[in-house]
Amino acid sequence: MSEIPKDYEPAFPGKWPEKQEGGHVWRYATGISERDWFAGKAMQGELANGRTEWFIEDADDLASFAYVIADAMLRARKAKP
Repeated sequence: MSEIPKDYEPAFPGKWPEKQEGGHVWRYATGISERDWFAGKAMQGELANGRTEWFIEDADDLASFAYVIADAMLRARKAKP
């Protein structure tokens, strides 16, 4: 398993109890990162908008573009109003 980056923020954090002898131990679910979630949503929007510029041979370009959008969303959220 790869190391989790220091700036990793889970998109859907959660925790649940797991019974063990002598009581409960909380286990945490980190799930998908916010960056991956935003990139997926950006890609979904590009594919759903009906444009014909993205073809299967351009999938790497589309994925890179989605992460550019995701990174911009994360920067905008950190910016002070």
